[in-house]
Amino acid sequence: MLYDYMAEDMKDGRNLMRVDADGNILWKALPPATQDCFTGMDWDGETLTANTWSCYRVSVDLQNGDVTVLFFTK
Repeated sequence: MLYDYMAEDMKDGRNLMRVDADGNILWKALPPATQDCFTGMDWDGETLTANTWSCYRVSVDLQNGDVTVLFFTK
């Protein structure tokens, strides 16, 4: 799920998360830069990638939410 990064409870930038069928949060991804947040995501059936406010394109591990920077897009 990608939550609104402007929401009060998302001020830490961890607005990209995986939830189970019951709505329990399994993990929250940590953006690669301080004072950053996720602005979009893509799922191609195998890989989850996301963009951040600070112009990073990242890959997100589905098992634990670890983020790997793919490239800087600016």
